Amino acid sequence: MKVEGCQIAPVKTALDPNARNPVAEAWRLCRPHLVAALVFSALINLLYLAPTLYMLQVYDRVVQSGSTATLVLLTLVLTGALVLTVLLDRLRQRLLLLAGVRLDRIFSLRIFRARMATPTAGGRLTPIMREFDSLRSAVAGQVILTLFDAPWTVIYIAVLFMVHWSLGVLAIFASVLLLLLAILNEQITRRYFERSSRAQSENSAIMDDVGRGAAAARSLGMSSAMVDRLERSRERTNAPQIDAADANAGVSGLIRFLRLFFQSAALGLGAWLVIHKLASPGAIFAGSMLMSRALSPVDQAVAQWRTVQVAMTAYRNLRALIAAAPAPQRTVLELAANPRLDVEGLSVLTPARDQFILRGVTFSGGGTSGGVIGVIGPSGAGKTTLLECLANARAADQGEVRLDGARLTDWDPDRLGARTGFLPQDVLLFPGTVKQNIARFRLAQADKVEAQDHAVIAAAQMAGAHQMILALPQGYDTEIEGKATRLSAGQAQQIGLARAFFGDPSFLVLDEPNAHLDPDAERSLLTALAALRKAGALIVVTGHRMPMHQIADALAVIRDGKLEAFGPTQKVLQALRQSGASGPRPTEVATG
Repeated sequence: MKVEGCQIAPVKTALDPNARNPVAEAWRLCRPHLVAALVFSALINLLYLAPTLYMLQVYDRVVQSGSTATLVLLTLVLTGALVLTVLLDRLRQRLLLLAGVRLDRIFSLRIFRARMATPTAGGRLTPIMREFDSLRSAVAGQVILTLFDAPWTVIYIAVLFMVHWSLGVLAIFASVLLLLLAILNEQITRRYFERSSRAQSENSAIMDDVGRGAAAARSLGMSSAMVDRLERSRERTNAPQIDAADANAGVSGLIRFLRLFFQSAALGLGAWLVIHKLASPGAIFAGSMLMSRALSPVDQAVAQWRTVQVAMTAYRNLRALIAAAPAPQRTVLELAANPRLDVEGLSVLTPARDQFILRGVTFSGGGTSGGVIGVIGPSGAGKTTLLECLANARAADQGEVRLDGARLTDWDPDRLGARTGFLPQDVLLFPGTVKQNIARFRLAQADKVEAQDHAVIAAAQMAGAHQMILALPQGYDTEIEGKATRLSAGQAQQIGLARAFFGDPSFLVLDEPNAHLDPDAERSLLTALAALRKAGALIVVTGHRMPMHQIADALAVIRDGKLEAFGPTQKVLQALRQSGASGPRPTEVATG
């Protein structure tokens, strides 16, 4: 194995990827449904004029002529128009529902793929899908209907001008005033909603953490403290919600009052016009009804504004998520049996982006002879973060990782993952059987099921887990979740190791693989690592109990996020011994 000396390369600022807009693509695919719903909205709004026209005809023609036949005919026409309005509204709702379903089928798949393809540390899928659901509800709910109805305010105002110009002027004044109030309402409530959204995210994270640690909290006498913490978190969440609701209620109430006032004012103005012989009697009620229809979209917009804000935030977050995901790979790359690893100026920031977890880490290893690279250093030095970056489980903020000369972003994640074995520090097994977890949930063809079973057993034997699995209630068919048998930390780690060994990977990244193993399982692990190294695989491993001096061809010493030393194992150990207090004690190095 060839090992290069440690060189700290200059850190380069990562370029932002070109933004892609998958949301616009989803809209395009849903366009037929939305266009049809828009056409139906136009027809419905036209039909909404029927009651007004009916009233004008009754007052101006039927009452004057006393014709019962005309009244019956007008009533039948009105009835038909109202029935047609209901049917069109039903069809419009159905179209929007179908648009939402189609949006879900198209867009949720993109979200799943983007979430799985984006190297991030942690992160939950449920909040992301909750944001998507809020966006879909806006598209397939009252928000989009309000948007479709809004342009018809102009039509209703035009009809008011046809009744009398003064009614049209009143409608314009009322619309502008209510619109300004709606904008003011948005400005006032925006900061409250932003605070509420941040507080809800923090509260959700705290609740998840406390829920997972409930048993430990109870054992340590922390239950009351955790309940108090949850209560304070809920109070921080509720406070901005109450402030936002108060502010929104005040302006919304004023808007509602003004809408009713202007609707009544149109009625009074119509009566004044009739008294002074400036309009027909039908103007009294027609003006009020048309004013109500003209101002209704503004009132609806205020009522739906919170939904609009949530949907806009969801839109930005989802677009950023998918834009950050690596583009689909067209070039087919295959990882060599003896891959070479190059780490160049790797730097990672904390989630708050206020300090470095890793800074400018650079080293190379692997190649024709494979080998084992041991990563050592004190707790909190950044070892786990480094291994997550190497395994493509976390994205670096600066620098890059290359395998066989290609950046990790150049590889198809599934093809690279099939040749990679990764054991994270916190082993996560997925809902399913033990066999499915070891086989990485790959679906074998009918004629290859037996071969896959043999590969699963071989991986379990390498990890020293075969006998342990056979002792489970259903053996390899034991369910991990749901009706699962509860696994110990050591059992979960052995199954995680078997999953890492499955498929004869040529690149393995193992974070403290022996943390929960008993002596027999640990001996099986060391035997497996020796066999993999002999086969030419490249292995990067860390662990406080691993005998690095026995298994590692090279050592990387990480301290305070920086690469303090890198080179052949014996030279690094000798340098650390000579450095005395400035480095780990020889016994610490020997055990990792």
